[in-house]
Amino acid sequence: MGKPKIAIDAGHGSNTSGKRTAPFTRNVDIDGDGVIDVKKGEQYREHTANVGVADLLYKKLKSRGYEVIKSGWNDANSKNDSDDALSQRQSKIKKASCDYSVSIHFNAYGDGTSFNQTNGVSVYIHSEYPEDSRHMAEYVLKELIKGTSQTNRGIHSSKLAMCNCKTMNTKASILCELAFMTNEREAMTLMANTSFWEECADEIADAIDHYCGCNNKELPANGGTLWLVHTAVSGDTLSSIAAKYNIPTEKLVELNKLKNPNKIFVGQKLILTKYSTYQVKKGDTLNKISQDLLGDSKRSKELITYNNLTNNVIYPGQIIKIPRD
Repeated sequence: MGKPKIAIDAGHGSNTSGKRTAPFTRNVDIDGDGVIDVKKGEQYREHTANVGVADLLYKKLKSRGYEVIKSGWNDANSKNDSDDALSQRQSKIKKASCDYSVSIHFNAYGDGTSFNQTNGVSVYIHSEYPEDSRHMAEYVLKELIKGTSQTNRGIHSSKLAMCNCKTMNTKASILCELAFMTNEREAMTLMANTSFWEECADEIADAIDHYCGCNNKELPANGGTLWLVHTAVSGDTLSSIAAKYNIPTEKLVELNKLKNPNKIFVGQKLILTKYSTYQVKKGDTLNKISQDLLGDSKRSKELITYNNLTNNVIYPGQIIKIPRD
């Protein structure tokens, strides 16, 4: 079965009234090319940053094999997007039969004419029709707080159109508020910063991988057992990879038959461990699954780590990994 279909929504439109920062207090070079993009005294539009993140996220998910559609934007140029009605966006996502949707936004507080101290990152789900959105939001927020230091404002429930799973017929839909455009630091160093866009796109893509159970796995020809692999990126060391997956470094050396554990290269695929998958049934708990499949209910903590879960909550139909070492 292929990977899920995901809608990436970029909030608002190019000329939506409001939805701008307060006037910048200094010149800002958004992409570090030496050219000033926002001059002191100018305001910066939320939709521009929304599209910046959305476009990067779209490309990252496409490269990972997901089917992805765009909502509220059509390309990297944010200056010519109409402010599509929320009902139009919902209809497009439903018509495309998307499994999940992610709406990208930057938050605001106050009258919008001046900066204030309210700051941080949060994720929203629908208060009445969330389906599995809270579970998805937990994965996304967990990744978003790993990078740039920000206040974790948590997961919030509200009757937001772009989170309404019933109307869009999605399994989960979330809205990410990546920073506050009414906070001077977050507006000028995060919202108006292509490096921060890239970071957020990477974090959301990683979270979707973890949530969907699509991260780093390869299926060998012999069927039921899978290998979990990690593709090395710049800055990786064997010890950092071992720590990330809670695997002894010695085990990685042995599994990958490494002659020199101090030398790994970007793009190298490293075997982490073997696993099989299990679909959660009604009445299952992690303790019960651990006892039945691993022979020890205490290994439920291992399953939490292994599956990047934030707690011990599981639900019928969920696919979880079971170590086979």
